[in-house]
Amino acid sequence: MNSYIITSEALTEGNLNKICDLIANVIMYNYLAKDETSRVTVDVIINDKNLIVVGTIISKVYIDIRSIIKRELFKSSYDINMKNLEIILNIEYNKINDENIAFNIEQGLVFGYACNETDELMPLSIIYAQRLAKLLFNYVIENKTKFINNDGKVQVNVEYKNNRLSRINSIYVYLNYLSKEVNSEEINNIIENIIYSVINRKLVDNNTKISIKSIQNMSLKKRYVLIKKKNKTSPFLEREMAQNPVAR
Repeated sequence: MNSYIITSEALTEGNLNKICDLIANVIMYNYLAKDETSRVTVDVIINDKNLIVVGTIISKVYIDIRSIIKRELFKSSYDINMKNLEIILNIEYNKINDENIAFNIEQGLVFGYACNETDELMPLSIIYAQRLAKLLFNYVIENKTKFINNDGKVQVNVEYKNNRLSRINSIYVYLNYLSKEVNSEEINNIIENIIYSVINRKLVDNNTKISIKSIQNMSLKKRYVLIKKKNKTSPFLEREMAQNPVAR
């Protein structure tokens, strides 16, 4: 019998990786708004004390990146102490000319397909992962819990047999506990209730593993690239394909 597992992950809105995502997007779109020929490669790295942006920007305009970062973080829901956060920029600026018209392109391999497993025409694993991550984030924000923060991750593993959806193999939820005195049993019950409010119970059996684990804050980085193609900038081609795998 042909059997395989498809894995999907989703991050909650408070995850540091999401912050890097936000900052990289904001930098890119601000440059494109003033100069559509801009080409940008940046790394965004963050922890609780530093936010670092490194890379190369080729554009006809100059953007105050520090002000943009502060504005976006201030109006976002991320749990960041702006008073203690130092923004460090290590960016090489160049103006567009014939010599630098060729620009570094990051290449990646992604795959995706449309299917009838969900109304969104996307694989069940990614839909479940995204819904669970959103509900976990909403729970933390709405309840203002002192035990966990809004930094988390969800992984959903779905098993297929003979190319047909068979069962949920496992679900892993990673939470950032803020206190060692947290009542893990109480939190686990809450999270399990959230999980079962999303998934189809018919896909769960005695061998399905549901695991809730604690993680610690850690520095994450995310790289984004603008790709020059036929004199028209195509931003984040690989990333957009990865996040939107449905063929259209």
